[in-house]
Amino acid sequence: MSTVLSGVTPIIKGIGTAAVDGAQKASNLQNAYGKTFNLLTTGGEKVAEATKNVAKMQAEGKEMSVQYGVSQQKIADGYQELIKRGYSSSQALGSMKTMLQASVASSEDFNDVVYNSTAALEAFGMKVDGTKKMAENTKKAVNEMAYAADMTATDFNSLGVAMEYVGPSAKSLGLNIGETASAIGILSNNGLWKLAA
Repeated sequence: MSTVLSGVTPIIKGIGTAAVDGAQKASNLQNAYGKTFNLLTTGGEKVAEATKNVAKMQAEGKEMSVQYGVSQQKIADGYQELIKRGYSSSQALGSMKTMLQASVASSEDFNDVVYNSTAALEAFGMKVDGTKKMAENTKKAVNEMAYAADMTATDFNSLGVAMEYVGPSAKSLGLNIGETASAIGILSNNGLWKLAA
């Protein structure tokens, strides 16, 4: 009997450790969405809208985690980053899926994609109200940046950093995000991308 129990004890300890770890992760995830809700309402969003959209973020985060292989915690943190950058809950919902897709397609770190995409969207005045229009603008910006990164000697992250610096100037000169991304890519092909900044 003691031999059987000694063999079962490590299994029970392993199950207990996994349960505690799972409970901690669930608690951290819930806390992240709670903080996102607080950021939204403190920022002036109506409680009813924030409640509805944070619940939607949680549901979509769970689905997209399975679909794109990014942890729910990273997705929750991504939503929170968007809110901290001044996005409404509907703008964040409109942007997230495209950013996840870009991260998977480009093999770039998800946090870098969120940061660089939002910088470009903001630089070119593409951050707009409404989930649908925000989704369209995010898709356009991310696709054009990803295409330029794929077709030139740069990568999405470097392109995003350069966009941060040149975006406002390029926009004031009448260039769109695709033209600017292409120009940065050409500079990169010639070893000069840092001069774009």
